[in-house]
Amino acid sequence: AQLNNLYGVDIMAEAGEIFIAAAGSPGDIERLQPVFDAAAKQAFVIGEHPTQANLMKLGINLLVHCVVEGLSEVFALRHQGYRWRKARPGQS
Repeated sequence: AQLNNLYGVDIMAEAGEIFIAAAGSPGDIERLQPVFDAAAKQAFVIGEHPTQANLMKLGINLLVHCVVEGLSEVFALRHQGYRWRKARPGQS
């Protein structure tokens, strides 16, 4: 089973609050279920091939990156709008 796809940070891992994306044969997944239950808030079985879990992790990383990038652009635009308005009092 593919076990290197963990979602969370060290503090979350210590508290058992991480998510695991696992991929492997049904027998491997069943054998490792107690480990998943002890270590993670939730484990998702993505498929039987490790590349499936890797692609899921890459997809989630891309989604997080896009959200952070989008938020930073919104905050930058808001800040620029504030600076523009402050420099031109009385204009809308």
